[in-house]
Amino acid sequence: MDLAVAALAEVDDLRRAMQTRSMIDMAKGALMAVQGCDESEAFALLRAASQREHRKLRDVAAQVLATIAENPSPEGASLSLTSWRD
Repeated sequence: MDLAVAALAEVDDLRRAMQTRSMIDMAKGALMAVQGCDESEAFALLRAASQREHRKLRDVAAQVLATIAENPSPEGASLSLTSWRD
């Protein structure tokens, strides 16, 4: 029984990790489009914001995606994300 519970917990952890990875990748892509940077620079922006704000990287990525969802035009998203280059 303990083995089955452990296996289910591992599957749940892996599922969550895949969702988190996907969200971070989408946020990187959004930053690349809006900020005109490459993938490594986009990840560096996410990482810096995560460290600066003492928040998990996945939470920062979710914030980027929410910001872009609120301002879908390139101009609006660009203005909303200007603080990401601090």
